[in-house]
Order: sequence, then structure tokens, then C-alpha cells
Amino acid sequence: MNDGIIKGNGNSRYLKSVADFLTQYPTYEDFANALSDGTLPIDLNGINIDGWQQLGYPLNKATLLQDFTAVAYGLDNTAVPNDVFMLISKLLQRYQVTVKVLFDGNPYEGVTVSGITAYEGGSPKTNSDGIAVGYTSSKKGSVTVQQLFYDVPSKSVSFDMGSGVSTYVEMNLTSTMGIGDVITITSSKSIKFSSGVKFLDFFLVGGGGSGAVGSGNDPGAFGGGAGGKTNTVKNIENDGSNFTITIGSGATSVCGATGNSISGNTGGTTTVKKGYIQIASADGGGGGQFTSYEDGSPISSYAYGGKGGSGGGAARVYPYNIVQSGAVNGENSGDLLDNSGINYAGIGQGSTTKAFGDNSGIAYSAGGGSAARQNSTNSNSAGNGKDGSGDLTSAGTNYGDAGGGVTTNNGTATSRGSSGVVMIRRSA
Repeated sequence: MNDGIIKGNGNSRYLKSVADFLTQYPTYEDFANALSDGTLPIDLNGINIDGWQQLGYPLNKATLLQDFTAVAYGLDNTAVPNDVFMLISKLLQRYQVTVKVLFDGNPYEGVTVSGITAYEGGSPKTNSDGIAVGYTSSKKGSVTVQQLFYDVPSKSVSFDMGSGVSTYVEMNLTSTMGIGDVITITSSKSIKFSSGVKFLDFFLVGGGGSGAVGSGNDPGAFGGGAGGKTNTVKNIENDGSNFTITIGSGATSVCGATGNSISGNTGGTTTVKKGYIQIASADGGGGGQFTSYEDGSPISSYAYGGKGGSGGGAARVYPYNIVQSGAVNGENSGDLLDNSGINYAGIGQGSTTKAFGDNSGIAYSAGGGSAARQNSTNSNSAGNGKDGSGDLTSAGTNYGDAGGGVTTNNGTATSRGSSGVVMIRRSA
């Protein structure tokens, strides 16, 4: 079919009125009054070919639905095109589903709707009115909009057409994150928030450091790792940018059964980027130091605790062993001074490690306890993050906690810090 195209010169159509037009409307005032009152008799009397660039196909019974076509579908001459469309849908076992997607009550464009098939193939997307149209081979089912933003979960709505061949479904999406709500991100990812979320606070924890480790009766001092550092940034505007989050991993140190004791390792750094700009970071906690001791020597051996969020426990060998628990809530571990006044205490960040810098709640990033061995005698601290034997305690499962110093008689010595985290709070 062709669309009609007029030339636009004002003569594309004819008008026809009654034969006694001048009698009924002898003056212009009579004509104007009838026109404004809606009583002026006019017929459209065809088109003027000279006013058209291209003639279009007329919209009538012959071009839309002829009688013999209706009869071919088992219909009579009163059928309209939509009757045939519905019958075709039944014959093909295709049932139409119209879905309207709203976000906070407004039409949402560009959303993919699964559960139905677009007539051109694939899953349909909503238009500027929030409408997506597709078909299914079943009269019952559901349509789903997948998660669009981190604060807007996926949503499914069921439908049942009953005896019909089409149905209409409406779903309204909204943010589930209220002001003051906190979400916890434990793995690296890129996320976005909906326009309803205006400002955000971020709390970052770096990965915990690992403690020094030794096996095979290696004498020495084994410092505990430090908890990962923490960092808080507040009132970051949500302008639709991606927030790229990298979670710092907990450090690991391992020593085989043959000895060869080693110092601990530093935990991974946790970062947050808004678009391509880094807005915050939290370094990982430092590893505990290993210092060897010569059996029978009259000289003490000291090992530093790790530096970071909360300090790791320091250790001493000879004349008797000293081991320490790791610190908590950003503090230094206990003082351990040698004869020259050097302090081997693990250094903390000097500020709270509680989420968003608040005074209440869990203190993350605890330091690890230390261990020491002199001859066949070894000592392990109780630890806060992980104790001096390297085992997790009930308090050692928090984000950013450090690994303790470890010394074993045989087997493999292992110390691990806990991974970091990012917590996000909606502030407006």
C-alpha cells in the first residue's frame, strides 16, 4: 500500500455544500455563525489530483478486509480486521501479552521483558510509554524484568488469560533501599543505583594481613598481622555513574614442614571508583614480622606486629617468651620494648574501625595474636583477629581481621587474614 502525499498548495480536496447555500447564508455573518455553531452543511467531495504528489490507497472494506477473506476464516461480512488477527493468533497458538513497566509511577523506556517473545524475535523492550508487546504459546505464565540497579531487584508478574487470547500486565518498579539502609559488598563488582537514590556513604575495609609462620621447630618470634585499614567517605552524589568496587583479599602466608620460617604478607587494598575517578581506598593490613632466635643465645629476639587498621601482636624470645594479642578498633597492640627502648608493638590507624566511623557496632579489622618458640617450647597468644596458633576464633571472622603468628612442631604452618568489604549507606 502507498501513503497519500499532498503537495501542500491548498487544493488537494473538494468541498460540496447544499444547493441553496446562498439562500440559507446570504451574508458572511450568516456563514461565519453557522461555521462556528457547527451547523454549516459540508461534504468531502473527493480529491483534486492536481493537489497530490502521490495518491494513497483508500482505507475501505476492499483494502482492509474483503468479504471473501472473512469467509475464508469462517467469519461473516461484519468481521473487522482485528477479528482475523485474533483468529490467526489462536491458529498459531500465540497469545499476546502487553506489558507496561513503570518506575516510581512513570513509564520506563528501554527495559527488556523476559517471558514473552517479540514479534520480530528476541525479548521485547519497552517504548517511550513503558509498553512492551510480545507473545507466548501458553495462556498462563509470567513476565520478568531483570534487576536494573543494585537497589531495584528483579520483578515478576504472573498472568492468566482464561478464555481470551491476550492480556495486559502492569508492574511498578521502585528502589528497595531506604534512607539509612546499608548494603554489604563482599566481592569485586561494578554497580549502579537508581535515580531515587541521591547521596551515598561508603565504608571501606582493606584485607587483613597474615602473621609470621614457622614449622619444624624453628625457634624465633612470630608477629601477628595487622587488620586492614578502614576509610569512610560521605555524601557522594549518585549521578547515574557506575561505582566500581574492588575488594582487598586477606593475605596468606604458608610455611612447609621442613621449616624456612617467613614473615607475614600485606592484605589487599579495597577501592571504590565513581566512573573513572577513585573516590576512596583502604590499604590492607601489614604482615607480622619473623625474627629468628639462635638456640642458647643470651640475646633476645623481637618481632614487630603488623601495622594497619588495628596493630598485630608483637613477640619476644628469651629470657622467657612474650606473646601478645592483636589490638582492636584501630588501636596499637601492647607495648613491647627492648633494652634500647625500641617498641615492637603493632601500630593501628588511631581511629575507630567501626562502620562509617560510628561509635556503635562491630569493630572490624582486629589484629592477629603473636607466637614465639624457644627450643622445644612454644607460646601462642589468645589473639583478637586470629590467635597465635593461626586458628580462627569466634571474633576472627569479621571483615579485615588479621591472621595470627604461627609456630608448629611439624606439618604446614598457615596464617590467613580475612578479606575486606565495602558497605554502602543511603544518606539521601
